[in-house]
Amino acid sequence: MLNTKNLPDAVNEALVTGEMISLVFRRRTDRELTRVTGRAKVEKHTSGVGSKINHTDQNLLNVFDMHHEKHKNIPLENVAFIKCRNTIFDCRKKNHLSDVEMSGNVYKRKTTKVVKVK
Repeated sequence: MLNTKNLPDAVNEALVTGEMISLVFRRRTDRELTRVTGRAKVEKHTSGVGSKINHTDQNLLNVFDMHHEKHKNIPLENVAFIKCRNTIFDCRKKNHLSDVEMSGNVYKRKTTKVVKVK
């Protein structure tokens, strides 16, 4: 299962530097596939108090969603694809999401390479 300790190095670097990433994941509530484009390390729309939960312990990734302009906690065990730096990281096998297909509405560019996460 994917967690914060075994994310690919390129994804970790993008999160630390605050670069744009895109995630396709299955929501916990209704099991619907959702795509979020955003970045980590955003301090806008925060109260300055900090989060009441420990994201690492609960296997969550905190991302600022650029389209909805709010912070979202993404469950890493439900992530199917992560895209950053023109590379798509395929996490389906690691998270047992083999029923999720990589269709045109997920990601489709000729310049993008696909890397399977082991």
